[in-house]
Amino acid sequence: MKYKMMMLSAITAFLLTGVVYANQSFNVDEKIQSMKEKLGLTDTQITVVKPILTEYKLQMEQLKSEKERRLKEVLTTEQMDKMKEMKKTEPDS
Repeated sequence: MKYKMMMLSAITAFLLTGVVYANQSFNVDEKIQSMKEKLGLTDTQITVVKPILTEYKLQMEQLKSEKERRLKEVLTTEQMDKMKEMKKTEPDS
């Protein structure tokens, strides 16, 4: 039980670091490989974690699209262009 809680905490922390970089796309297989190396994931854990990461990536892409759509309803074309420029230096924009 303690091992499961530690692994769950480690995976959660690993996923939450992705929230900071939500505007940056990531490769699920590369993320899995990194987690395998850094966390020592077993093959069984990988089969469970991979769909979680895949779903997370999909949800982040959907949220990003929704944010863009809603901002286009409010911002002018000029403001949208400026916001795109801001994203280059301010990833959380």
